[in-house]
Order: sequence, then C-alpha cells, then structure tokens
Amino acid sequence: MSQVLGANAENKASAKSNYRWVVMTLIFFVYTMAAADRANIGIVLPFVKSEFNMTNTEAGAIVSLFFIGYSVAQIPAGFVVKRFGVRMIFPLFMILTSVFTGLLGTATSALQMKFNRLALGLAEAPLPVAMLSTMNHWFPPKEKGTAVGIFLAAAKFGPVLVPP
Repeated sequence: MSQVLGANAENKASAKSNYRWVVMTLIFFVYTMAAADRANIGIVLPFVKSEFNMTNTEAGAIVSLFFIGYSVAQIPAGFVVKRFGVRMIFPLFMILTSVFTGLLGTATSALQMKFNRLALGLAEAPLPVAMLSTMNHWFPPKEKGTAVGIFLAAAKFGPVLVPP
C-alpha cells in the first residue's frame, strides 16, 4: 500500500513541473534524427550501389540488415534498459549509433556496408525503449498518450527531413 501511495505522490510531484515537456522535446528531436538516419540510406543508395558495383539484391540487403538488427535487439534491449537503467544505456547506445553511422562513410566494400548497417540497427534498438521508459516515468497517466503521440510523430517526421 505504501508503494501505491508513493507512486501517487511521485505522479503529483511530476505533474506540477513542466520540465517533462523539455525532456519530451529532446526526445522528439533525438528520435526525429534517428528516423532521418534510418531513411537516409534511400537517398544515397543509388550512389553506393554504383560505387561498390552492387546488384539490387546486395543493395536490398544493406537496407534490410539495419531492420534485422533493430528488430532482433528490441526485446533484449528492454531487459538491458530494465537491468542497467536509462541513464547508463541511453548515452552508451547513442554513442554507438553515432559511431556506426560514421563508419558507414568509411566503408570500402559492400561487406563493410552490410556489417555497419547491421551494427547500426543493433546499436539503435535500445534508444526507443529507453525513450519510452523515460516517458513512462516522467508523465502522469493522463498525459502519457500525448507523449507517445509526439514520440510516434517524430518517427514519421524524420524521413520528411531527409530528401531536402
């Protein structure tokens, strides 16, 4: 019973502060960039295909390997975030995501591109888990739907930024 009362007090305390909306704004921008990062391969793929003399199948594998790594790592990412916490996992995997994104530009073969895309998917998978966990802890129940809606909008807004 005391845990329930403590949780209610915590929700009331967080509801008085608007800082959660600052956090939500940061989450929106980070996830927009992550979604843009996912979509940018579609813009550069014709050039990559030409540079590495790839078949359509190889080019498709480069696109798909990101999503294979991303989807395979989602469930374990939940356990990792629960075990080690958002404060440890989010910065670590944000750095890994940046490293593997940068390494894509240094690839000298189609095989390196495939490896880096797979690694990028594995590295990026914990980010939305950590963001959703943050929203779950920072927002009272009546605002969680709005927060998740903003989060999902970021996923759709990111690819809009890529073509320009």
